Amino acid sequence: MNAKKTIEIEVFMGYSLLTTAFALPQDGKIIAINPDKEAFEKGLPYIKKANVENKIEFIHSKALPILDKLLEEYILETSVYPREHEELWRLRDVSTQQYFGFMTTPLEEGQLLSLLLKLMKAKKAIEIGVFMGYSLLTTALAFPEDGKFNLDVSSFGEMIPIDPDKEAFEKGLPYIRKANVERKIDFIHSKVLPILDNLLEEGSDEEGAFDFAFVDADKTSYGEYHELLMRLTRAGGFIVYDNTLWFKNGGPHQEKHVFTLWYSLSCILRKDLINCIRSKEEYLTLLDKKSPNVKRIVSSSSGHISWLWKIVDPIDACLAARRSAEALASRYV
Repeated sequence: MNAKKTIEIEVFMGYSLLTTAFALPQDGKIIAINPDKEAFEKGLPYIKKANVENKIEFIHSKALPILDKLLEEYILETSVYPREHEELWRLRDVSTQQYFGFMTTPLEEGQLLSLLLKLMKAKKAIEIGVFMGYSLLTTALAFPEDGKFNLDVSSFGEMIPIDPDKEAFEKGLPYIRKANVERKIDFIHSKVLPILDNLLEEGSDEEGAFDFAFVDADKTSYGEYHELLMRLTRAGGFIVYDNTLWFKNGGPHQEKHVFTLWYSLSCILRKDLINCIRSKEEYLTLLDKKSPNVKRIVSSSSGHISWLWKIVDPIDACLAARRSAEALASRYV
């Protein structure tokens, strides 16, 4: 089979590992995973004497976390990185070097949003929380030529992105310009709620006018944003919430009032939940507005995305998130 790259789980003292190393060519590689380093080190002198140590990468760990990481790297390298636009790559590289670089939308999450936008042929969107604009640029690239964004409450299609931090957005603006999509974006430097209220003023034609909304901002305000976005988004449109679980937890739990708000959001979204996509560490919630009161939820993380598309009862769909939230809430009861 001309094997050149292999994985071995549980190597003990390395007999099978040494056998494999002999069989591989000089540029071959073995990833050996074992939580028992002591046993491996007893066999290591024989591997060194056989002059094949250069072929072996020993990882002292349980297997599943390493296999997850290898799978994630494979998915990124074969399916995600090749599809990333050049200016998105440059913007991501710059964004992740910033002090708050972790706030950058993961590229696989961005590609999920791009796919959704293209499938639904979205032309008018709003984005709340822009940072340096990675998700904004992703959306703008997915929009048709006549689509437009308004900033600081990011709107996709007719893009309306809203963010009180103009400085971060301006750092990413050169990459948006190089991608030739700046004309689709109308950035609004402001706090979010006043802009949403203005869009819904009496006599305004913006109610139900947006195809898509993306929210990645101050988490404690998600509940307030939700009520207004439900009115702004058309039936059949999507509302996407990033980080609906906080690093595997129901929310930041350092302060009681912060967690209470986060838990309240879980309850608010629960009544609108139809579909759920669950991922590893962070959750992105997507609501599909099929009627004035019904939407859909999707989750994604900074790792690879696992799909669980399923029409379900809202209570069942939100069970995992609710359990996590209730577990943390019990600390304050």
